[in-house]
Amino acid sequence: MRPKSGFNVPTISFIEQALVSGLQMVPIPMRNPFNTTSKGIGEVIADSYKKGAREVYLGVGGSATVDFGIGAVHALGVGVYDMGGRKFPPAAILKGGDIKDISDIEYGMDLFPGLRLKILTDVDNPLLGPNGAAYVYGKQKGARDEDLPVLESYMAKLAQMFHKKSKGRIRLEELPKMGAAGAIGAGLSCFLPCKFYNGIKLVAELSGLEEVIKSSDIVITGEGAFDTQTLEGKTVSHVIKTGQKYGKRIIVICGVDRVPKEVTRKLGIEVYDLRTRFDPEACFTRTGDCINSIVCNEIKPTLI
Repeated sequence: MRPKSGFNVPTISFIEQALVSGLQMVPIPMRNPFNTTSKGIGEVIADSYKKGAREVYLGVGGSATVDFGIGAVHALGVGVYDMGGRKFPPAAILKGGDIKDISDIEYGMDLFPGLRLKILTDVDNPLLGPNGAAYVYGKQKGARDEDLPVLESYMAKLAQMFHKKSKGRIRLEELPKMGAAGAIGAGLSCFLPCKFYNGIKLVAELSGLEEVIKSSDIVITGEGAFDTQTLEGKTVSHVIKTGQKYGKRIIVICGVDRVPKEVTRKLGIEVYDLRTRFDPEACFTRTGDCINSIVCNEIKPTLI
């Protein structure tokens, strides 16, 4: 994966993981969490620091990785060693599958003095277990059922490594949000001053979203898979609640609708899904055209 630069202003940098190591950047047949890396995230953080940023907002989600952030951590300059005690060279691209070959990681480094990392996520998934990084998100990144226990063991391996190196101070498996986006926050939080925030709440505050919704006639929001998880604190959930607060007509356009109809009726929202209207190839390769068709042919006539 090739990194794309985050949006940079003098001392603040905004980085969207989906544009750096995102699922959208990997063709469906090539999606495999053993072969993907968060290296680009580390490169963009380092580049932001070099250009003067000391406060970095990292929006996580939509990632193609389950690598514990090891690719990013290595790109930041942390020494990582293989099973033979050899240090991986700086140019190495460490992927999810390489975790099995890691024997040691340098710890206690002061990488970027003065840098504050703020990780934005809308989910609270833990690192391990049935709701963790591997079992909840592995399959959407290309993992097979038989791969999930392997990915889980990799996450546990690194969590135990950092627990030991920190003399028990770091207990990643007990903290919320560590399983988000392939556990990238788990790895980064071991090396950088880091705080986790509810992404949509912070973005809504910075962008004045509530005032925009308040002054609108209709609210249209969207999600890839509209399911019960969507309604538990993610972006769409926040938009729906804000729209309800001001009595707005609310429309959700999604790839697939998995929310029971009685729930959407109770919420008073309308849902238009792509999967029942277009063939799978069109949904993935011509998403914009599909959405435009729904808006022009189904939603717009109801506004007249």
